[in-house]
Amino acid sequence: MADPSLTVLLGPGLAPALAGLGVLCSLRERNVPVGLVVGVNTGALAAALWAAGPDLEFAARVLARLPWHRFAVARDLASADPLLTALNVLTRGASFSDLRRPIAVVAVEDGSGKAVWMDQGSVARAVRASVAVPGLFEPLEQDGRRLVDGGAAWPLDRGRFEGKRLLVVEFRAADRAAARPAPGFSVAALELARETAGAWGRFQGGAGQLLVVDEPVGGLLDFHRAEEWFAAGRRAFEAWLRPGGEEAGA
Repeated sequence: MADPSLTVLLGPGLAPALAGLGVLCSLRERNVPVGLVVGVNTGALAAALWAAGPDLEFAARVLARLPWHRFAVARDLASADPLLTALNVLTRGASFSDLRRPIAVVAVEDGSGKAVWMDQGSVARAVRASVAVPGLFEPLEQDGRRLVDGGAAWPLDRGRFEGKRLLVVEFRAADRAAARPAPGFSVAALELARETAGAWGRFQGGAGQLLVVDEPVGGLLDFHRAEEWFAAGRRAFEAWLRPGGEEAGA
């Protein structure tokens, strides 16, 4: 018997990928059976919050109030890592085995460019590795490897999901809405974010359905607009269901 559940792949996006919270919230409200969510970059953060079980709208409010500009600094991770601390609080210190719903997080091994799939151990550390855009959010050392931005592995190898119903969510909100960096961020940080986003791949079709969030709510570093990104994700999902879109529950 075919598995009726959906596997959701959440792409990279820095702040715009927080719209993934809205997409996942809409799927939950419509009782669409989701068997697995896989996230890269901030898509991994959305996946983790969905799996940890909190109110996703409330989670967006919390994310909007975090001092993201204080996380985005060069640092020696032998010392305190405030971003990891925040992620531990957000995910309730959970391990993957503690989660209410199954997820996987993808980062990339620095140097080799090899995708590293994580579904065991600390959820916060996995997400911290996946959001680690070098020069913006510092890389994370784990199991003898230096892990960086999971967005570099996007689009993911769909061979891993053969026979599964796929929903691929991409965040293409251009940075045109942010001529200036978000509060606390430097112009150099914004340019680095743009360069990084420009290197991410895009879903080219094939197996699976594609949902694109491209509403210009703000820029790549506008984490303080998390609640607006959340709402944009919900609007994108509803637009996707209209005639001409594809019904997730079909």
